[in-house]
Amino acid sequence: MKTLAALLAGAALSPISLQPALAQAGGKTADQLAPRGTPAASDLIPCLPNGGAVLEGCTVAGLSALLTSVVATPCNGLVDDTLAIQAALNSGLAVQLPPGVCVVSSPLLVESYRNNGQTLKGAGSYYSASSVGFSAAPPPGTTVIRPTSAMSGKSVFIIDGTPIGGAQQTWVQGFGIENLAIDMVNTTDESTSVAIEQIQAFDIHYSGVRVMNDGASKRAWLLKAGAFTTHLSHVQGDLIDFEGTSSSYAVTTIDLIDADVGGITGQFYQNVTFYGGSIQAPYRVGSTPISYLAAETAPYRMVPNTGGLYVATPIVIRNSLQFMTVGTDWEAASEPSQTCTIPSSSSWYGHWAYGTYNDGTHGCLPIVMTVEIEANASNTKLIAPTLAGEYPFDQGVNTQIDAYGGSIHNATEYFLQPLSCANTIVGFTDLAQYLDYGSTTTFNINCLTGVANFPKVALRPATDGAILTFQNAAGATLGYVGTSGTPEISWSGLLAPNQILSQPTTDGSNVFLGENAEGVQLFNFSTNASAQYSQFNFANGLQLNFYSDNYATLTASIVGGVGMFANGVATPPTTYANLPGSPVAGQRELVSDATSCTFGSPVSAGGSTYCPVIRIGSSWVAG
Repeated sequence: MKTLAALLAGAALSPISLQPALAQAGGKTADQLAPRGTPAASDLIPCLPNGGAVLEGCTVAGLSALLTSVVATPCNGLVDDTLAIQAALNSGLAVQLPPGVCVVSSPLLVESYRNNGQTLKGAGSYYSASSVGFSAAPPPGTTVIRPTSAMSGKSVFIIDGTPIGGAQQTWVQGFGIENLAIDMVNTTDESTSVAIEQIQAFDIHYSGVRVMNDGASKRAWLLKAGAFTTHLSHVQGDLIDFEGTSSSYAVTTIDLIDADVGGITGQFYQNVTFYGGSIQAPYRVGSTPISYLAAETAPYRMVPNTGGLYVATPIVIRNSLQFMTVGTDWEAASEPSQTCTIPSSSSWYGHWAYGTYNDGTHGCLPIVMTVEIEANASNTKLIAPTLAGEYPFDQGVNTQIDAYGGSIHNATEYFLQPLSCANTIVGFTDLAQYLDYGSTTTFNINCLTGVANFPKVALRPATDGAILTFQNAAGATLGYVGTSGTPEISWSGLLAPNQILSQPTTDGSNVFLGENAEGVQLFNFSTNASAQYSQFNFANGLQLNFYSDNYATLTASIVGGVGMFANGVATPPTTYANLPGSPVAGQRELVSDATSCTFGSPVSAGGSTYCPVIRIGSSWVAG
C-alpha cells in the first residue's frame, strides 16, 4: 500500500494513455464499469482514517465504524467509563453508548470545533424517582450515566461554547445528546451539582434525556449567558436554570417541547417557550419561600382574599423578556398541608379546607402555591394554561394570561383585552374569580354583531367611589355607578333596594326621558328648585291609560292642546265641612249636604242635596 504522496510522485498518466493498456489487459476505465449493486462486506473501499495521511482499504463494516464511535467500555456500573466516553467525544464522530450504567467521575467536556454536529446517543432512557443503588442495573435496552460522589458540586456534561481561538475560531454548534438518563443519586443536593451545563453554544439539542434523583437544589440543565437557539424535546428533570448575566448578555431563544420539569429558575433570559408538557413544582417544607398577602390582594384565579393569606412561591419569573408557555400544565406536584387551625373569628373560617400556615405574626391563614411574575419580567404569556393547584401572582409588565375566552393582563391594573365576538357569544361563567379586587379594572368589549355574555360579575373596589363608568364614543363621562361604604350603589346619587333616586347635576335637566323606536320624544320629567314647578311633560297625542281595581279604564290624551278623557271622569262626593281648606281658584268638588243648588249661587251646608261646586274668590258656588 502506497501513500497518496507516493502515488502523485509517479509519472503523470492520463485516462487516454491508460486505455490501450487496459484494453490489452481486458480492463475498463471507471466510466465503462457496469453497475454492480450493493458492495459486499469483503469489498475494499479507499478510506482515510480521521487524522491519518495514508489511504487504507476499508470494508463496508470498517467504514461504518469510522463514521460512528461505539464506546469500548462495559458501562456495567462498576468500572469508571469517563476516559472512554471522553475519548469518543474528542473523536468528533457520532458517539453510541451501550446499554447499562456508565460511571463518570469527572466532567465530560464538549468544547472543540470537532464537536460541531456531533451527537451522543444512548440505547434508550428511563426515569426513576427513587434512589437506586450504585451498581443497580437499569431496565434492558437503556443507558444511564451515573456520576460518582466525586462529582458533587460539579457538572456531568459541560458544553462550553466559549469562542475557540486561533484559525479555528468558532463556537460549539449543532451538538446533541439523545436517548439516555443521567442519575444524580450520588451527588450532593446543591445548586452546583448539575447534570448538563451549557455555555454560549448554539443549535444544541437534547432529545429523550431524563435527569433523575436531582433533589431540591440540583440543576437538571444550567444554561448560561450566550446559550441560544437550543431545543429540548421530550426531556425530564427537576430544575432548569436560565442564568444570563444581563439583558444584553442573556440566555435566549430556547424552546422546550413536551418537557416534564419540576421548576424553572434564573434571570436574564429571553424568548424561552414551552410547548405543551408540564411544570410540576413541589412544595418543600423549609425551603419554598413563603410570604404574606394583605387582604384584597389575590393571585390570578384565586378566590377573593378577604382576610389575608400566605403564598408559597416555588417558581419565580424574573428579569425575563418574552417568556411564554402554550398549553402547558402548571401543576403543584405537592401542596402545603394544614399545619394550624383557622380561628372562628376569621372570614376564612368554615370556607377553607386546604393548606394552612402561621408565620407567627399574622396568625393562621390559608396558604396557596403561586408562580410569581416579578415587576422586571416583561411580556410574559401563559397561553391556554392548565392551572392545577398553582396560581399566577403577577406583578410584571404586560403579562398575558390567555384562557376562558379572553386575555387578562395586569401590571398596575388588570385589563380584559377587546373581545372580537361578531356572530358569536363570549363570556365568563364567573368573572369574579379572575379579578384582583385590589386593582383598578378596565373592560373593553367589542361586540358589534355578537353577544357579550357575563352572567355573573362581581365588582369590588379597593376604596369606595365610582366603580362602573359610562362614557360616550368621544370618551366623555356620562354617568357612573359607585359605592358609598354601605350596601348601596350610587348613580350620581343613590340607588337603594327600596327606592330609586334620580338627581340631575342642575335643575331643568331631563332626568327621566322616553322615546319611541324612531327617536321621537314621548315624555320627560324636569326638575325645579321648587317642587311646585317641576314638570312631567307629555307629547301631543300621547295616550295615558289608568286602571282601577275593577279594571275600568280611563284614557286621557292631549290633542291640539286640549285634554280629552274617555270612559268619563268621576268626582267623589264629600260634605261641605270636608271641602279643601286651601283651595285654588277654579277647583271643582261635589258636596252631598247642600241646602239648595242654584247655578252661580253660593252653597251652604245643612241639607241633603248633591251639588257640584267651584271655587270662585272666597266662596264655593254651584256650577
